[in-house]
Amino acid sequence: MKHTSKPAPATVTIRGYMERTGLTGREFAKRVGISQPFMCEIIGGKRAPGRETVRKFAAATNGELGAEYWTYRDADAENAQAASNG
Repeated sequence: MKHTSKPAPATVTIRGYMERTGLTGREFAKRVGISQPFMCEIIGGKRAPGRETVRKFAAATNGELGAEYWTYRDADAENAQAASNG
């Protein structure tokens, strides 16, 4: 099944959000309610957040990094993986 997605605007990324709001990774992790190492793994693409963590991101960002953001992010990652495999 081929995924199609529009990329999230550059200003609506975790790093972009943090830069725009002046939050450090530690501060943003605390605001979201997750550990700073887990935040780093999410930003680095090493781990994906579960539903509850997505809800926490949405609540902490007034919906800017809500479910729609994660849907596009995951679909883009799957498309990149599929492209690199062949």
